[in-house]
Amino acid sequence: MNDTPKRPDPIVVEGARIKFKNFTGEQRQYNPAGQRNFVLCLPDELAQQLASEGWNVKWKPGRHPEDPDEAQLTVKVKFKEPGDERGQDPIAYLIQGRRKLALDGRTVGILDRLAPLNIDLIVRPYVWDINGNVGITAYLDEIYYTAVEGLSSKYADYEEVRG
Repeated sequence: MNDTPKRPDPIVVEGARIKFKNFTGEQRQYNPAGQRNFVLCLPDELAQQLASEGWNVKWKPGRHPEDPDEAQLTVKVKFKEPGDERGQDPIAYLIQGRRKLALDGRTVGILDRLAPLNIDLIVRPYVWDINGNVGITAYLDEIYYTAVEGLSSKYADYEEVRG
């Protein structure tokens, strides 16, 4: 009998809330150098569904005793190394005003420094089975990251006149 979970469908989250962003893959207290990832906060119903499918959903205690526990899913961000033909890079866009800027492995780290206004994303599952241990790892497939705009973009279309 094979206990490997069947491959679930990718999950689409519009208006996502993420935290602990590390798109650069920098070394941090809980993150080895080179590992890009973030934590996706999940609505309870979706979290229950994903957990039942075998995704690695964690419940963290609320900030205050009266706050409910928060369901979270760590999502890995993997770009291919030069010369690697396996897999495909995630689709990543930074949205600022009316501009849509495509990001790649060299530029996606900018998202670590920008406050989000809205995030829409797709997470794909990777089902693994190692020595009888099975599970599902979440990988970023697509992200559209709308950043909070500063005043310079609000007035970018105005003609500049020096007086």
